[in-house]
Amino acid sequence: MKKYNICKFWTRFYSSPQFFNARVRAGGLLNESQPRGNLWSFFRTPGNITFVTTNIVTFVGIVTYDTFVSANEERIFEERLAVARLSVEKSGREGIILEDTVPMLPQRRPSGEEYMDKQAQDKELAKLDDQIEILRKELEERKKLDLQLRQMEANIKEEAVDSPLQTYTASEVTLRDKGKVKNLVSQRVKMSLFQMVYSFYSYKSALLSQNKDIEPEMDEFYHFWSEKYGQVNCDMEKVKEFKLPDWQKYPNLMKKFCYQLYDREIRRLSDFEHIYYSADSRELKQLLRLWLYDNWYLLKPTLRSDEVLQRRDGRFFKDLVRDSRGDHALFSKYMSIVTQDNPRSVLFFQQDKFNLPSISLATYVSLLETSERTHHNLTTVRLIQLLKTNCYLDKNQHVRILLAPPDGLQTPQMAKSRRICYRYLSKDRRLTALLDTISK
Repeated sequence: MKKYNICKFWTRFYSSPQFFNARVRAGGLLNESQPRGNLWSFFRTPGNITFVTTNIVTFVGIVTYDTFVSANEERIFEERLAVARLSVEKSGREGIILEDTVPMLPQRRPSGEEYMDKQAQDKELAKLDDQIEILRKELEERKKLDLQLRQMEANIKEEAVDSPLQTYTASEVTLRDKGKVKNLVSQRVKMSLFQMVYSFYSYKSALLSQNKDIEPEMDEFYHFWSEKYGQVNCDMEKVKEFKLPDWQKYPNLMKKFCYQLYDREIRRLSDFEHIYYSADSRELKQLLRLWLYDNWYLLKPTLRSDEVLQRRDGRFFKDLVRDSRGDHALFSKYMSIVTQDNPRSVLFFQQDKFNLPSISLATYVSLLETSERTHHNLTTVRLIQLLKTNCYLDKNQHVRILLAPPDGLQTPQMAKSRRICYRYLSKDRRLTALLDTISK
């Protein structure tokens, strides 16, 4: 009885036209001749239409929210740039002293007890003034002793260290063997650098011989040497005949410098970079910076692979700027390579988009920090304007800044690229914190 009932149940279920009607006409397959009916049947189900509607509404909401957030980030970053620029310009007009002034409050007349306390405080302050005066006198005496010690040390060094002004006999001066000049440009660079450094040590030795405890004026010396002897290097016949003398009796710093000149060819910026980092003297490095800015055209850009460029992009230039902080004129010259239309930019930076040199965001932030700390307001304003008008994304989706006049970059493509850059820049914590610091 049970078996009969089960068979009867399955017979009734499968023989119903609702189950086989769609498949029988299609030969056992789904009948695709009625897509509208199938789609309408799908949407008639309450759960399906709710699911599709929810997805569509959610997608539209996400796109709308992302659009509003991106627009807000662009607007906030543009406002930060504008506020930072206005703050720097305002501080440049008002001066630094006005920022530290505090308004004076009206004073009231003290009571009797306060008057007695004030007298006691005045006595204590008088005692402190006396002690400060005693300490000041002791400090002046110590300074005099230190000055005498430095003079004695200078005299000892003068006697112990050989000077380029020392008189040599013909037998003592031996030139290197003559050989074929490999590269006239490299030979010209070597000749110019050697003459400059030799002249400087001769000048410094003359100061020591007169017992003058003064620091040599680097700028004055370099400009004098450049005007008098800088054009000598244009004579190619003298360049061909130039040979480094025997430097064994030179001071140690110059001896090492001569060896660096003799040991390598100086054709590219990387060769000069090696000599710069090998210099142990602060004065020698300053001379090299002065020489490089004026004679940059003698060198070719450094050839590096893409990996090395990403790792060392702008490192040497950042060091040159950082080392020039104590020299206002030289600092402004090197910063003009980035902030103005300066042909020297092709020597220091790679050419990327539009065949124009560009700098990385890390290099830009480092230069902006240096300019802000040294209170070069005009340079800071130019750097902020440069970021606002010349930023773009390279092929690796990294933010870079073109070193070109902004007038030639006013295209719809660059405007769209700048808007995308602002989104990336608004998320850079180091840059946003620096802009907030400048705005204060």
